[in-house]
Amino acid sequence: MNIKSHKGKLRWIDYASSGSNTIGGKYLRQFWQPVGLSSEVSRGQALPIHIMNERFTLYRGESGLPYVVDFRCAHRRAQLSIGWVIGEEIKCLKYSPKRWHRKMKV
Repeated sequence: MNIKSHKGKLRWIDYASSGSNTIGGKYLRQFWQPVGLSSEVSRGQALPIHIMNERFTLYRGESGLPYVVDFRCAHRRAQLSIGWVIGEEIKCLKYSPKRWHRKMKV
């Protein structure tokens, strides 16, 4: 931390925090960050991760490629890490595989 004067008032500048609106967080978000070991996630598995004060879902598709996506489903706000990995996509817990396949056949 550093102290900076503004109009005669002292204020703290926090360089160590990694929140999205902090100096440190804005700097760190400019670069790729390691978020997990390859051995931690097997094919078809999803894990919740917490990095730089934000929550994400780390998963490995059936091809073996790793992905990082938002922590929750954009549509229903369900936690994605407890959903299903189908192919290279992750589906939320509220997703119905039977209904989705039926829609795809039409």
